Amino acid sequence: MKITDQFGYKTRFLPLVVVLMVVSVVVTLVSVGAMYKFSLDTEKTRLAEMVKSQVRFIEAIARHDSQTLTNPLPGEARKITLSQVLDVLGQHSGFGQTGEFVLGERQGDKIEFLSWPRHLDQKIEATPFMAQAAEPMRRALLGQSGVMTGIDYRSVIVIAAHERIKGLNIGLVAKIDLEEFRAPFIRASLIACLVALGLILLGVLLLRQIETQAARNSTPGQHLDEVTHISRREHFFYFILIMVTISTVITASSVSMLYGSSSASAKTYLSEMVKTQTQLMSAVARYSIKNQKKGTESDAKAIVLGEVLDAYSHQQGFGKTGEFVLGQREQDNIIFLTKSRYFEEPIASIHMTLLAAKPMQQALMGRSGVLVGLDYRSVEVLAAYGTVSELDLGLVVKIDEAEIHAPFLKATLLSAGAAFLVIVFGVLILRKRGNYNLPSAEEQTVPKAAFSIQSDARAPLLLILLTAGLLLAILVLDVVTPLGVAGGVLYVVVVLAGWWFPSRLHIIVIAVIASIFTLVGYGLAPEGGVFLVVLANRAYALIVIWVTALIISLGKASELARKAQAEELSKLSLAVEHSPSSVIMTDVYGNIEYVNNKFCEVTGYDRAEALGENLRMIKSGEMPEDIYKDLWGTVSQGKEWHGEIINKKKTGEFYWESVGILPIFSATGEIQHYVSLQEDISERKLAEEHLKHLANHDPLTGLPTRRLGLERIYSALAMSRRDHNKTAVLFIDLDGFKAVNDNLGHEIGDQVLQEVAQRLLGCVREVDTVARIGGDEFMAVLVNVALGKDVAAVAQKLITALSEDFILDENTVSIGASIGIALYPDHGDDPHALLKCADKAMYRVKKAGKNKYRFAAE
Repeated sequence: MKITDQFGYKTRFLPLVVVLMVVSVVVTLVSVGAMYKFSLDTEKTRLAEMVKSQVRFIEAIARHDSQTLTNPLPGEARKITLSQVLDVLGQHSGFGQTGEFVLGERQGDKIEFLSWPRHLDQKIEATPFMAQAAEPMRRALLGQSGVMTGIDYRSVIVIAAHERIKGLNIGLVAKIDLEEFRAPFIRASLIACLVALGLILLGVLLLRQIETQAARNSTPGQHLDEVTHISRREHFFYFILIMVTISTVITASSVSMLYGSSSASAKTYLSEMVKTQTQLMSAVARYSIKNQKKGTESDAKAIVLGEVLDAYSHQQGFGKTGEFVLGQREQDNIIFLTKSRYFEEPIASIHMTLLAAKPMQQALMGRSGVLVGLDYRSVEVLAAYGTVSELDLGLVVKIDEAEIHAPFLKATLLSAGAAFLVIVFGVLILRKRGNYNLPSAEEQTVPKAAFSIQSDARAPLLLILLTAGLLLAILVLDVVTPLGVAGGVLYVVVVLAGWWFPSRLHIIVIAVIASIFTLVGYGLAPEGGVFLVVLANRAYALIVIWVTALIISLGKASELARKAQAEELSKLSLAVEHSPSSVIMTDVYGNIEYVNNKFCEVTGYDRAEALGENLRMIKSGEMPEDIYKDLWGTVSQGKEWHGEIINKKKTGEFYWESVGILPIFSATGEIQHYVSLQEDISERKLAEEHLKHLANHDPLTGLPTRRLGLERIYSALAMSRRDHNKTAVLFIDLDGFKAVNDNLGHEIGDQVLQEVAQRLLGCVREVDTVARIGGDEFMAVLVNVALGKDVAAVAQKLITALSEDFILDENTVSIGASIGIALYPDHGDDPHALLKCADKAMYRVKKAGKNKYRFAAE
């Protein structure tokens, strides 16, 4: 029987793999799904806020243009504003890979698009107002504002924010292709699946290491902690640790990848708002200065600045923490012109050299870009900044980093909750199936081995001091370096030191201490870097610490198992070497890998002569090939084979052996070796053959008995049916034999019977049978008979042979024979029927004068 069947290896192992796969799938779906939901909401909010801010700003420009012109022609101010807006939008290819701003107006029953598209080489064709295409623009022109998922002018599904610019009666749409938004989530899902697959394979290998040792070293009824020195509770703990590791790594991988994508998206939106609005301000300022008819250039700038501040005063910001900040430089100070959404009072001025308000510092120095830094509140923000040189202004559009982190923290918590539930559910299922039933009171009394996790072995003091010193040194480096020592991964070195401790319990204790120090180091280290990246590094460090502890602990358990196995193998080897039976081990091809002393003694081969040779070396050739086909067909299927075979010694002598062959399986359930147990039964076979001969042969003449004769008739009839020929049964009764016994004695009579047997055998073929069925009654079975006359010839030959005188001890004896003949299929198709017909025919010969033959039914 296969080990996998005997010990339930597959039935125990497969549910573990299924649970790991379910955990991976659920965690991947929940983590990516939750982040998709939160990110989609965030994306819509950003688009809506970007459109709203642009609309408010364009409306402010329109008011400025209408107030600036004196005696304007109808629609002249509108044309000027549109010209400025379209000029600025024309300088931008859009945002992201597919995002763009689209301006449009209604002309009768059609939508005329005013801005130049980034996806086409020509202007957008007019679209019917009620057509499904360009649905976002239709809503904007109807005075609706909001965010939707719909079809744009290209008939592509987009996420679009829309709003109407009241003063100009045009619609503004900011949109991005849904495919671009989904791309990082699809990529993250694929990578998470690959990560999950890798972790599942690692988990399977670790679990398989435990299960394989159990299958390899145990016997039915043994417990896991007896053969691997790993208690069921500890095995259970390792399985949960593997599931937690898979969940954590999948979540951390997904969050890290999608956080980077979300952060890049946020940078794009902030940067786009800064670019368009600074360029719009510059365009308006240039136009105002150029067309100023009254006052100075400063007066024109002041008017534009007033309109700009008025536009921003109507916006409280965007999102939960986002806001627009305008500032100017007065000597070495930053003067903030816009109000804060967080304070009632104006924002206090800040010196240019201070770290606070770093984005505004960069803007007032004539630079543009995006950075993560401190704002005027000394809060870490993601900020885009730019300069309006015509107005000597700096513009900063910013959002708190905490707001960017928030959806990912929520998604992480949801993923952790889902992982916890599915792990608990998986554990309950496994417990119900019996994979992790706790040991009973009797099982708990099983003695634990020296290196069991419960071992009381003491570690050397020097080893403890060295490990503690290493741990403290890593903690100091962790605290004094800005981002910690490689995210805390160096604590794994301390766990690796656990290999030299005498107990597996020490490894677990060291892992616990290293985990605590990792978290302490994270708490004490100065802040720096991206929050989620640093946190993910610590999470990875904890996972690496515990996976390393698991691997080392299993290695320690394997070392113990190997030692115990080596001791058992030593005892087994000694027993096998002195076994009274021949023991042979071969590979799957029958090549000999081991023989014991008894094999050498029985066969006459030295061990050196046998090793490497094939078992065919002792094959006698006396056995039917069907025997060997059955043997190899059985063992190759993983079953045991038992039988009796004639083998050949080195001297060429044949001998009988009782053979039992069983397969030896690898950890994966594949056949690696065969072990043959062979016992010399030659003497027993000789005794059995002698007894069998005595049971089936007449002790006086050596001829088959009536029973064996009938069996020969059965065999002959089977051959005749197959070959479509005849079988003849001859019933032979001696004439005058009673007088020999009466006159000369039974001793002479016995000699006559022995000579009769020899004469009968001399008259038939080797394939035919002669049997003694009574005192002076014999039977001949002739096979493969073609014609009745051939049988008659044999019968006459028998009569002639028996009619010749018998000279025995100076006595001359004369007898005769009466023979009755029955043919198959002429006279019957059953041995008893044929013999009865031949007997009747013989009696008719007796009545007719004896010493003749007669066919039945004559």
